[in-house]
Amino acid sequence: MSRIALGLMRISEMSVDEVEALIRGALDMGIDTFDLADIYGNGKCESLLGEVIKKNPELRPRMYIQTKIGIVRGHGYDLSYEYIINAVKQSLERLHCGYLDSLLLHRPDILMDADEISKAIGELDDEGLIRHFGVSNFSESEIEYLKSRLTLPIRYNQVQVGLGNTTMLDQVMYTNVPSKMVSKESDSLFFYLKKKNITIQAWSPFQYGFFEGSIFDEEKYPEINKKLNELATKYNTTKCAIATSFLLMLDKNLIVITGSTCLKHIEEANNAVLIKMSKADWYDLYKSTGVLLP
Repeated sequence: MSRIALGLMRISEMSVDEVEALIRGALDMGIDTFDLADIYGNGKCESLLGEVIKKNPELRPRMYIQTKIGIVRGHGYDLSYEYIINAVKQSLERLHCGYLDSLLLHRPDILMDADEISKAIGELDDEGLIRHFGVSNFSESEIEYLKSRLTLPIRYNQVQVGLGNTTMLDQVMYTNVPSKMVSKESDSLFFYLKKKNITIQAWSPFQYGFFEGSIFDEEKYPEINKKLNELATKYNTTKCAIATSFLLMLDKNLIVITGSTCLKHIEEANNAVLIKMSKADWYDLYKSTGVLLP
């Protein structure tokens, strides 16, 4: 997988030709990983990518296609055996791609049964319908619960992390600090994932809140933008590249998922792989979010 992935949540209103141009542009930059979910556009995003693949089958071997299942719009979550099997087969039908390079469980289902999940994932693997498996927005305890039954390794955990949402980082940095700013119930997730070699995939890396907006030039975050501008000048690049580099420095395997449909902005994020930001600059940027470092 490329370290920058292209999230396709926002393509539902685009034409097949526009999506094809987006895919080809990303591939030309060396971005080969494409992230979807069955809920994106109520399946339309998968269908649009599927039309591109159907029209251009030679593109499929160049692509690492990942989709997520488990959110039932308006009705919570469902990770039952039947739902997983049916959802994956429906996604594959829309995608016209024969198999998924990676399947993620989109969000934890408190009613999930690890034996049922293991049975479903095992069958999908045996049939050659999935090649890799992972989760999204799962905690350490939820991952350990699944691991106790699964035969297929959990390769990824897709979580929201970025300058607009540093919670997972704060839970580490606030160890033994008398502050009520951060909950500590999941303080081991970051290093747990590193220890278990579970790759972190950062979703909505430039958003603040829950899809409230971009951090770039947002008046709520003057200090972040001031520091981004300063570092962009220092490293002769863009604010987007600096914000992406901030995440890439966390772990050599971390993947940043950009959800832009603008090739210029995608290229800016992709340029981050060339930046060698110092640790001092990383911590200065982190402090610009308003966190307390003792």
